[in-house]
Amino acid sequence: MNWGRMFGNCDYGFILPALARFPVPLAHRLSDLRARIRFQLRRVSRERAVENLALAFPEKPPAELNRLALESFQVQARDEMESYWFDRPLPFLQSLVETEELEVLREACQRRRGVLLYTGHMGNPGIFLALVGRLGFEMNLIFRSLEDIPLNPQAWVRFGNKRVSKLERASGRTVRYAGRVSYFALRRLLRDHETLMMAIDVVPSLVGRTVTARFFGRSCVFPLGFTKLYLDARPSVVLWSSHHSENGKYRFLLKDITNELEKMTTPEEVTQCLVTRLEERLRLQPGIWLQWDALDQFFAERKEGLRDLRD
Repeated sequence: MNWGRMFGNCDYGFILPALARFPVPLAHRLSDLRARIRFQLRRVSRERAVENLALAFPEKPPAELNRLALESFQVQARDEMESYWFDRPLPFLQSLVETEELEVLREACQRRRGVLLYTGHMGNPGIFLALVGRLGFEMNLIFRSLEDIPLNPQAWVRFGNKRVSKLERASGRTVRYAGRVSYFALRRLLRDHETLMMAIDVVPSLVGRTVTARFFGRSCVFPLGFTKLYLDARPSVVLWSSHHSENGKYRFLLKDITNELEKMTTPEEVTQCLVTRLEERLRLQPGIWLQWDALDQFFAERKEGLRDLRD
């Protein structure tokens, strides 16, 4: 009997939706407790996150590295729990937010050249996407397919599909899945002045075209598609993140980096600029990144090693 899968089904099928029914402050505290339990149970993920944090921040003591790894678990747990709030009344969503900075996105949209809105699996993206969509910013969400993330319990898959459906209703667009949507379709959307929301992620396989950039002091590999979209369509580019402030409310941070990219002509230049801005945000708030257990999977030497094994 797979006890881990049984716990996962119970967690996503019963515990998670139950937490979302409590008042906001209590729901967040219970969500943090759920994260602490998951932090203890998921030993491999926990240890890998701490190890990768030590590579990125060698000056930090072990206790601080452990705290940051736990914080990333708590951020993810809150984001999952808040999925059940996406379709609540708009005033409720707005009451959760302290700082919006949506004028940055509004100005980018008004240029009528398309917008690449990018992030890096950091903070609490769900509330941002749900609220921004409900406020009239129609955007095309580019996600990794749930089918590409194996070995998860069925309750997690059902939870993920419901989350996607809610975000589709909020954004006013059908979610498009990376690897299944044509590059030319995405380029056409940008040329039609649409907004694409994409996250910089680990390259899922050795087959796709990639580009290398420095990330946390290492030579790392990233998918080429995002950079190629920029060079072919020359849209506005906005980096965004969403996270809780000390009072428990959200801060949406948006930075328009279009001017920085204007004179760049190579994939390497563009990718390095995108990644550098992302790293700057993460160095200020390392606990908001949800991929610390996967940082080493970005490393170019790891990709080369895996390629040699496959060959």
